Amino acid sequence: MKYIQDPETFELIPADRYYAVPKSGIEIIPDIAPYRSQIDGSLITSRSRHREHLKQHGCIEVGNDSSVTNPTYTPPGSPPGLKEAIAQSMEKYMNSQRRKTRR
Repeated sequence: MKYIQDPETFELIPADRYYAVPKSGIEIIPDIAPYRSQIDGSLITSRSRHREHLKQHGCIEVGNDSSVTNPTYTPPGSPPGLKEAIAQSMEKYMNSQRRKTRR
């Protein structure tokens, strides 16, 4: 069974019971702290300015959100003729080893 520690009482509560209890109060998320853009060095002072700035420069914010990454990545295929080149190299090597053991 999974338990969650209540941040107020520090009591361990079964997860299904913890999530079933509605939390009281309103949560207000503060605006972001001002920062310097890594793109052009300008000062970004709000979330709205942050979004505008990214859009203006054709950038996207990437974090833990898998919707912006490509989860179905397929690696590129082998170059044409690679399999044959490897087979030829192996054959050449095996022939040289056979000649050495005959001596």
